[in-house]
Amino acid sequence: MSNHYFRFKQFTVHQEYCAMKVSTDACVQGAWAPVASSAKRILDIGCGTGLLSLMIAQKRPDLVIDALEVEASAAQQARENIAESPWGGSIHVQHTDVRDYTATVKYDMIICNPPFFSDDLRGPDEGRNLARHDTSLSQSDLFFVLSHNLSAQGVACVMLPAAEHALWETLLTRQSWHIHRALSVRPLASKRINRVISVAAAFPCGGRKDEVLTIYNSVGVYTEPFRELLMPYYLYL
Repeated sequence: MSNHYFRFKQFTVHQEYCAMKVSTDACVQGAWAPVASSAKRILDIGCGTGLLSLMIAQKRPDLVIDALEVEASAAQQARENIAESPWGGSIHVQHTDVRDYTATVKYDMIICNPPFFSDDLRGPDEGRNLARHDTSLSQSDLFFVLSHNLSAQGVACVMLPAAEHALWETLLTRQSWHIHRALSVRPLASKRINRVISVAAAFPCGGRKDEVLTIYNSVGVYTEPFRELLMPYYLYL
């Protein structure tokens, strides 16, 4: 998915000015993220191209979505992608660091695909470093933002690599938060889980639901569960 644009069934994502391009993992997060029927307002942290906001808006066109992006060129690209979509009036992009953001209302859901590599070597592309490394947004920073901007019944949908998600779970447990649902994602049945997407909240649930999604049966051949999940979005499914 390294083209300058990625065309979905109901919108197109241009990405030539974004360090982080559209990825299969992010598409899975956007398609899987459960949005409560009672939700009215959502915050997208680190919106990049605007992909997650657009996918959520396709599910629920009635929502108001605030999308924050710290990198200027990515924020502008998100604005352009959203303006060209059917939901330009309901998604609002702001070029800002979420750590400096003061919300005027609480959110029913916060979705985030945060910078997640804490110990990996940094590369020469500073925009990509900013998007991938948690020097720009640590897990502690993220939790602070969630706890101060979610409503009493609000939930957070966060995607992380498997090892980083284990650390995230430990942080949540220490803060007396609860994971309600988790989707473990692997590229092939023979491969290890490499991403975990979870929904967490400050309030308990009746019982945690864990799922596993395998993307490919073999190289280039999607599994049926993946096809069903992405069929509303992917142009050729």
